[in-house]
Amino acid sequence: MGAVQALKRWRSRCAPCGAGEWRPVPPAILVLCNILLLAATGSCMRDVQIGDAALKPFDHMYSVDRAQYGFTPLPKSGRVWIEGKSPDADYDATLHFEGNPHRTISFRWDGRAYQWLGEQEVFEGPRMYETPDGRYHERVVITYSTERAFGTMKGLHIQYVGPESMRPASPETNWSLTAAEVNPLLKRWGLKE
Repeated sequence: MGAVQALKRWRSRCAPCGAGEWRPVPPAILVLCNILLLAATGSCMRDVQIGDAALKPFDHMYSVDRAQYGFTPLPKSGRVWIEGKSPDADYDATLHFEGNPHRTISFRWDGRAYQWLGEQEVFEGPRMYETPDGRYHERVVITYSTERAFGTMKGLHIQYVGPESMRPASPETNWSLTAAEVNPLLKRWGLKE
């Protein structure tokens, strides 16, 4: 069966919509939608290896005392994705590090250099748990931000998402934890010393 015949057969099975007969989307609209989709999903992402010269503008990340926030040291090898300015202008660049933990670091350009705005580490644990949206690995998320930005609050926030309760039942059981509360779990997972 040819493509035209298959399309005719598919259209013959379509129920008419409330406005009457089914009508195809004009090609110009499809082209415009594809351009917008590519622009949104391909926004300035560049894949490099740690140590690449493209990471030099982000050297400020090495001056941050990560241990005070509960973060692990920066990896010495692996892939990093460099993302350009956010659409809502909350940051001017973001680095995404692969691995477990995977890490995201946000920066703002001050006219001379990229300044560290904040960081997030997501540690994936071994156990799976069920949610209405499917099965997921348990995880610990550590986030620190120097300022309030889209999707983040200012300051340090540590949470556990998974099948166990980190504290006796309370409204914030797993959402406002301390490094002391999650470090034993991360050690058990083999992700912290």
